Amino acid sequence: MDKKIILAVAGSGKTTYIIDKLCLTKRYLVLCYTIENCSILREKIIKKFNHFPNNIFLFSLFSFLYSFCYRPLCSDYAQNGLSFKRPSHFAPDVHSKTKQIYHSRLSKAILNKGLQYIDRINKYFDHIFIDEIQDFASYDFDWLLSLAAVDKPILAVGDFYQHTFDSSNSGNKNNNLYNDKQVYLKRLKGFYVDTNILSKSYRCPPGVCEFISTNIGIKIESHNTNHSEVLFIKDKAKIDTIIEDNNIKKLFYKEHYKYSCQSNNWGNCKGNSYANVCVVLNSKTLNLFMQNKLDNLAPSTRAKFYVACSRTKGNLYFIDESNCLNYCVQK
Repeated sequence: MDKKIILAVAGSGKTTYIIDKLCLTKRYLVLCYTIENCSILREKIIKKFNHFPNNIFLFSLFSFLYSFCYRPLCSDYAQNGLSFKRPSHFAPDVHSKTKQIYHSRLSKAILNKGLQYIDRINKYFDHIFIDEIQDFASYDFDWLLSLAAVDKPILAVGDFYQHTFDSSNSGNKNNNLYNDKQVYLKRLKGFYVDTNILSKSYRCPPGVCEFISTNIGIKIESHNTNHSEVLFIKDKAKIDTIIEDNNIKKLFYKEHYKYSCQSNNWGNCKGNSYANVCVVLNSKTLNLFMQNKLDNLAPSTRAKFYVACSRTKGNLYFIDESNCLNYCVQK
């Protein structure tokens, strides 16, 4: 199939899979949601070719939607760029004062106006790659599906269970899209979906994969055979040692900056790898953890927790957030 979506697992090499397919003889469109992900892709492309080739065109989602799909085809409407403010439900698509189009309405405007962006894509690119598709939400998801009409090969990759951000929100549009994987799969019409080729993690050791599969209910396997510890730590002295060890990344549900240690938030660490990880459990997650009911977490929390657990290349520790109070610098 020339329209393929690969649903992968954490650490399986999604971005590397795209980079490996790039060469210097075709015109490539490489598209991703965030500017940060664009930076990662840019670094890997430069590493592969020792420069950034002029046949590869790398865009973040809204940069591509506005500069390539919208503005060249809609010259009489909202030419002042994008507004990332959140409009009220009944607000027009364009900000009344700045004359900027709201980013959350951009895909909707492109689709509703019937702009000929498919023809432009066919004209300027030979192959399309899309990374982190699990972040496409609301009308942006509908725009993604519209690309099935492109007369060029498309390869899109993502991890359904790593949906921790929405590219945009617009009312109730697709707001339950990531609550049920089977429902999501049925929506991917026009694309062949592969769930096998990137089903094993290069990052996570087998013990971590087993914990994720058994306790969070997300199937993941490992390519490596490294031994790792997966432990809930209660001993205060051991907790202090972990918190003070800069080789162990502490991952909090939110507001990690309140603590004086090497840390991040569960959802924000997506795309990163750490030697060892300590997941700090907030009270609700701790309760479900102790009952072996982590698969009952709300879908958005479950996704962030999965991201946190799958960042480690080595050991995975868990501690109660209440045991971190001595390291809290902001009350």
